[in-house]
Amino acid sequence: MMRAVAVCFLLFIQATGNRTTYDDIMDLQDGDDCPKGTWSVDGTHFMGADECEQCWEGQYNNQEANIACDMCPAGTFSPDVGYWECEKCPPGQITTESENWECFPCGRGQHSPGEGGTTCLDCPKGGYQDEEGAGTCKLCPAGTSSAEAAVEAADCAACPAGSYSPVEGSDCLLCPVETYGDVSGASSCKSCPSNTDHEGYY
Repeated sequence: MMRAVAVCFLLFIQATGNRTTYDDIMDLQDGDDCPKGTWSVDGTHFMGADECEQCWEGQYNNQEANIACDMCPAGTFSPDVGYWECEKCPPGQITTESENWECFPCGRGQHSPGEGGTTCLDCPKGGYQDEEGAGTCKLCPAGTSSAEAAVEAADCAACPAGSYSPVEGSDCLLCPVETYGDVSGASSCKSCPSNTDHEGYY
């Protein structure tokens, strides 16, 4: 029984560990300092007059007895009222401005590798991302490549005939001298038959 109560209490702390709830405010006595995550005109609580109020979504206050809340900076958010610490955007999501109550996913062809991102990065040449909200880019399979590091790098294209891509994430390379490629999507080039003279591409 005690173990179950302890687990429930732990879950409650995890759910409200960085915000002050409305019930917390109702427990205050007149003259108490406003707790973190709240504010009033003079920083104290008086029921029916200057009661402590929770910070709005997208805002926070990490000090007691405060008279105002601050806006969550770019890369962070607070999804509910009463936060005293803003949450960092998870990988694959960003905020570019302050006072956000949610983060926004990066588009296809982009990624945001770490927490607290403020910019979606284009996938590099040889990489792609065909899903939204990704923290990393995928490597193009051998025989393919993404043309440029750009938003359009949402998928990979087969290397044209006369070129090849030997490993994942590689650019398309022209077949070297005395080799050729007669099909697209090749991961290697063929050796030219004897008594022929190809200039490195088919």
